[in-house]
Amino acid sequence: MKNRQNFVKPANDGLHQIVTEANQLYTRVRHTHEATLDSRLLVLSADLSTQRARNLKLNSTSFDMDEYVSKLVSFMGGRRYDGNDLDWQKMGRVAVKYSSKVPTMDFMLGPLSIEQKARKTHRVTRLEKNRADLVQPQQLKESDMVHNSNQTTDNVTTIEGILMERGPIGFFEFITNPESFSQTVENIFYLSFLIRDGRAKLEDVDGQLMLDYHDPPTNEEYEEGLTKKQLIIDMDMDMWREITEMLDIAEPMIPTRPKQAAISGKWYA
Repeated sequence: MKNRQNFVKPANDGLHQIVTEANQLYTRVRHTHEATLDSRLLVLSADLSTQRARNLKLNSTSFDMDEYVSKLVSFMGGRRYDGNDLDWQKMGRVAVKYSSKVPTMDFMLGPLSIEQKARKTHRVTRLEKNRADLVQPQQLKESDMVHNSNQTTDNVTTIEGILMERGPIGFFEFITNPESFSQTVENIFYLSFLIRDGRAKLEDVDGQLMLDYHDPPTNEEYEEGLTKKQLIIDMDMDMWREITEMLDIAEPMIPTRPKQAAISGKWYA
């Protein structure tokens, strides 16, 4: 390749023309030695392009900040003798054509003045325990245990005896205690044990729920296909008051049980 020095000059376009012509000739390559020549031309073109890039970097002029500022001041009217301020809006209208980004926050060049705070030291005082305030754990003995496991059984037995005497009877007339909502709920709880064991039965008689005593089923009856059915009753205080007034219940069928007084220092098991 002749005139290599001319090809590396920035204004010379000869290298581009040679590469374009070589690409056109490559379409007609038929033999190996022709392809070898094309490869050599490609390597030489790459070397010349590298040299040309280096020359562009070395010959390029550096940015002159003073000249830029001087022309910028003149553009904004800073050379006038009337002493007017620089017209930054004029510069802004030109700059906005090329950058329409919203100004963002940036880091400061240095910290603000920081007031040195005096470090506070905390003295830890030793906690002194007063022996008079110490609480010893309670020591329990066998005599402190109140065995109350038979209370449920006793109440179930009491309700069973009343049902045997008064049945058949309406379910709500039997369990409702007009004096206490909580004991009405307890009566339903105790009665559920009798129904579970088959010692009480519920029947729908002409739309009214009737309750009666029933002999417990035998194993033979269960083997013949007898099944138990359960139901859930939802009762609140409004329903309790309504039943009491509607059925005009003045006295409880199941006597009101006395409230148990809390025994200090006793534990129930």
